[in-house]
Amino acid sequence: TFTVYIDDQCTKLPPKNSVVNLDDAVTCNETPDSSISELQCFADKITYTNHPNTADCSASPIANELPVGVCTYFPGPVSTWKLIEASTYTCYSGEAENNSGAAPPSSTGGTFDYAIYLDASCTQLGGRGDDMPPYTFNTETCNGWAGGAGDNSLKVSSCSSKCICFTQTAGNRDCSATPNQNVKEACLDTCVEDAQGTFITLLSFTGCSDAITVSDADYSCTTTGMASDSSSEN
Repeated sequence: TFTVYIDDQCTKLPPKNSVVNLDDAVTCNETPDSSISELQCFADKITYTNHPNTADCSASPIANELPVGVCTYFPGPVSTWKLIEASTYTCYSGEAENNSGAAPPSSTGGTFDYAIYLDASCTQLGGRGDDMPPYTFNTETCNGWAGGAGDNSLKVSSCSSKCICFTQTAGNRDCSATPNQNVKEACLDTCVEDAQGTFITLLSFTGCSDAITVSDADYSCTTTGMASDSSSEN
């Protein structure tokens, strides 16, 4: 996953299509304005062949390399910069979804793209005091970030095939216990209001480890930080 920006500090997002998810098990990855083939991921970078203005990798190929953690300039009709967040980068290969769109469990876990929005249709990005881009987080570790509202962190406690139940901590990026901890839930294809008046969703989800994956029938998440707190079943 990389994020597209319109400034050389990688802080300003374009109006839409800012997050690009790729899978090196797929022969041709479709992106919002092009397609990508020959994708390879490494510990410190990804390499790929870009095919501009086509969805089937049929256009003239352009070789690209994007290092992890570096805001990198890409020329074109519109100048853009791309960034892979080093703290959340996972070189993941394989099917992210099964035929139902749900994420399969794995022995080691996976990643999810988590985003906060200002509106109930999850179209206007931004948390409280933030111009917060979508983040790619790991299902098995503490995930921390800094924004206009201060430091935050979250850690997943359980998963169904489409949802994660997690504890979010305000005030630090290491998930250490504070009075400002709440249990929240985010799901694929669902835009839900949290207790802060913002809306959260999963943009993508590659599954959790076997240790925290629960069958859809048995899954529940007793939330304390959502607009309507209850034991959710998804």
